[in-house]
Amino acid sequence: EAMVNLGVCYEEGRGVPLDLSKSVTWFKLAAKGNTEYPNGVRDAQHNLGACYMDGQGVRKDKVLACGWFKRAAKNGQAESQHNLAKHYFFGSGVRRHLRKAAYWFLQSARQGCPEAQLEIGMRYVVGSGLQRDPEKGLRWIQKAEQGNVT
Repeated sequence: EAMVNLGVCYEEGRGVPLDLSKSVTWFKLAAKGNTEYPNGVRDAQHNLGACYMDGQGVRKDKVLACGWFKRAAKNGQAESQHNLAKHYFFGSGVRRHLRKAAYWFLQSARQGCPEAQLEIGMRYVVGSGLQRDPEKGLRWIQKAEQGNVT
Protein backbone atom coordinates (compact mmCIF):
# COMPACT_ATOMS: atom_id res chain seq x y z
CA GLU A 1 0.00 0.00 0.00
CA ALA A 2 2.96 2.30 0.51
CA MET A 3 3.69 1.94 -3.21
CA VAL A 4 0.16 3.15 -4.00
CA ASN A 5 0.61 6.14 -1.71
CA LEU A 6 3.92 6.99 -3.35
CA GLY A 7 2.26 6.71 -6.76
CA VAL A 8 -0.44 9.14 -5.64
CA CYS A 9 2.22 11.55 -4.36
CA TYR A 10 3.88 11.57 -7.80
CA GLU A 11 0.50 11.83 -9.51
CA GLU A 12 -0.47 14.91 -7.48
CA GLY A 13 2.98 16.39 -6.84
CA ARG A 14 2.60 16.04 -3.06
CA GLY A 15 6.03 16.24 -1.40
CA VAL A 16 7.73 15.26 -4.67
CA PRO A 17 7.81 16.82 -8.13
CA LEU A 18 4.74 15.91 -10.19
CA ASP A 19 5.76 12.99 -12.42
CA LEU A 20 2.99 10.92 -14.00
CA SER A 21 5.34 8.29 -15.43
CA LYS A 22 6.81 7.62 -11.95
CA SER A 23 3.27 7.48 -10.61
CA VAL A 24 2.40 4.75 -13.12
CA THR A 25 5.60 2.86 -12.26
CA TRP A 26 4.64 2.70 -8.58
CA PHE A 27 1.03 1.77 -9.37
CA LYS A 28 2.25 -1.09 -11.59
CA LEU A 29 4.54 -2.43 -8.89
CA ALA A 30 1.70 -2.50 -6.37
CA ALA A 31 -0.91 -3.73 -8.85
CA LYS A 32 1.01 -6.83 -9.89
CA GLY A 33 1.19 -8.21 -6.37
CA ASN A 34 3.77 -9.61 -3.99
CA THR A 35 3.88 -12.06 -1.10
CA GLU A 36 1.76 -9.78 1.10
CA TYR A 37 -0.78 -9.04 -1.68
CA PRO A 38 -0.67 -12.01 -4.07
CA ASN A 39 -3.61 -10.64 -6.12
CA GLY A 40 -2.14 -7.14 -6.22
CA VAL A 41 -3.35 -4.02 -4.46
CA ARG A 42 -6.82 -3.22 -5.76
CA ASP A 43 -6.46 0.56 -5.39
CA ALA A 44 -3.28 0.44 -7.50
CA GLN A 45 -5.14 -1.61 -10.11
CA HIS A 46 -7.95 0.93 -10.09
CA ASN A 47 -5.51 3.85 -10.38
CA LEU A 48 -3.77 2.16 -13.32
CA GLY A 49 -7.12 1.70 -15.02
CA ALA A 50 -7.80 5.41 -14.57
CA CYS A 51 -4.33 6.30 -15.92
CA TYR A 52 -4.91 4.24 -19.07
CA MET A 53 -8.43 5.60 -19.44
CA ASP A 54 -7.28 9.21 -19.30
CA GLY A 55 -3.82 8.79 -20.84
CA GLN A 56 -2.03 10.08 -17.72
CA GLY A 57 1.58 8.93 -17.67
CA VAL A 58 0.80 6.30 -20.32
CA ARG A 59 -0.67 6.14 -23.80
CA LYS A 60 -4.48 6.23 -23.62
CA ASP A 61 -5.79 2.67 -24.01
CA LYS A 62 -9.37 1.71 -23.14
CA VAL A 63 -8.67 -2.01 -23.47
CA LEU A 64 -5.83 -1.90 -20.92
CA ALA A 65 -7.92 0.39 -18.72
CA CYS A 66 -10.72 -2.17 -18.67
CA GLY A 67 -8.26 -4.95 -17.92
CA TRP A 68 -7.01 -3.12 -14.83
CA PHE A 69 -10.54 -2.13 -13.79
CA LYS A 70 -11.53 -5.80 -14.08
CA ARG A 71 -8.66 -6.95 -11.85
CA ALA A 72 -9.55 -4.33 -9.25
CA ALA A 73 -13.26 -5.14 -9.55
CA LYS A 74 -12.60 -8.83 -8.93
CA ASN A 75 -10.61 -7.78 -5.86
CA GLY A 76 -13.66 -5.88 -4.56
CA GLN A 77 -12.83 -2.28 -5.51
CA ALA A 78 -16.28 -0.63 -5.75
CA GLU A 79 -15.32 2.26 -8.03
CA SER A 80 -13.68 -0.14 -10.48
CA GLN A 81 -16.77 -2.34 -10.38
CA HIS A 82 -18.83 0.71 -11.35
CA ASN A 83 -16.36 1.76 -14.08
CA LEU A 84 -16.22 -1.76 -15.51
CA ALA A 85 -20.03 -1.92 -15.55
CA LYS A 86 -20.19 1.31 -17.55
CA HIS A 87 -17.65 -0.04 -20.04
CA TYR A 88 -19.67 -3.24 -20.51
CA PHE A 89 -22.87 -1.21 -20.83
CA PHE A 90 -21.49 1.09 -23.53
CA GLY A 91 -19.08 -1.38 -25.13
CA SER A 92 -16.08 0.85 -24.49
CA GLY A 93 -12.78 -1.06 -24.32
CA VAL A 94 -14.73 -4.33 -24.05
CA ARG A 95 -17.47 -5.96 -26.06
CA ARG A 96 -20.90 -4.64 -25.07
CA HIS A 97 -22.48 -7.09 -22.62
CA LEU A 98 -25.58 -6.00 -20.70
CA ARG A 99 -25.58 -8.96 -18.29
CA LYS A 100 -22.01 -8.29 -17.25
CA ALA A 101 -22.82 -4.60 -16.93
CA ALA A 102 -25.75 -5.39 -14.63
CA TYR A 103 -23.61 -7.83 -12.60
CA TRP A 104 -20.89 -5.23 -11.94
CA PHE A 105 -23.39 -2.41 -11.28
CA LEU A 106 -24.97 -4.66 -8.65
CA GLN A 107 -21.62 -5.53 -7.04
CA SER A 108 -20.74 -1.85 -6.75
CA ALA A 109 -24.23 -0.88 -5.59
CA ARG A 110 -24.10 -3.44 -2.79
CA GLN A 111 -20.94 -1.72 -1.54
CA GLY A 112 -22.80 1.58 -1.30
CA CYS A 113 -21.80 3.35 -4.52
CA PRO A 114 -24.74 5.71 -5.14
CA GLU A 115 -24.05 6.03 -8.89
CA ALA A 116 -24.13 2.24 -9.22
CA GLN A 117 -27.28 2.08 -7.09
CA LEU A 118 -28.98 4.45 -9.52
CA GLU A 119 -27.72 2.46 -12.52
CA ILE A 120 -28.81 -0.93 -11.17
CA GLY A 121 -32.16 0.58 -10.23
CA MET A 122 -32.66 1.74 -13.79
CA ARG A 123 -31.54 -1.67 -15.14
CA TYR A 124 -34.20 -3.36 -12.97
CA VAL A 125 -36.88 -0.89 -14.04
CA VAL A 126 -36.31 -1.49 -17.76
CA GLY A 127 -35.01 -5.07 -17.57
CA SER A 128 -31.65 -4.34 -19.15
CA GLY A 129 -29.22 -7.21 -18.56
CA LEU A 130 -31.37 -8.80 -15.87
CA GLN A 131 -34.96 -9.77 -15.13
CA ARG A 132 -37.27 -6.72 -15.11
CA ASP A 133 -38.38 -5.88 -11.56
CA PRO A 134 -39.66 -2.29 -11.23
CA GLU A 135 -40.22 -2.56 -7.47
CA LYS A 136 -36.65 -3.66 -6.84
CA GLY A 137 -35.48 -0.96 -9.23
CA LEU A 138 -37.35 1.71 -7.32
CA ARG A 139 -35.78 0.55 -4.03
CA TRP A 140 -32.28 0.90 -5.54
CA ILE A 141 -33.12 4.32 -6.97
CA GLN A 142 -34.34 5.46 -3.55
CA LYS A 143 -31.06 4.25 -2.00
CA ALA A 144 -29.18 6.27 -4.62
CA GLU A 145 -31.23 9.37 -3.78
CA GLN A 146 -30.20 8.99 -0.13
CA GLY A 147 -26.63 9.25 -1.42
CA ASN A 148 -27.62 12.43 -3.32
CA VAL A 149 -27.46 10.95 -6.80
CA THR A 150 -30.32 11.70 -9.18
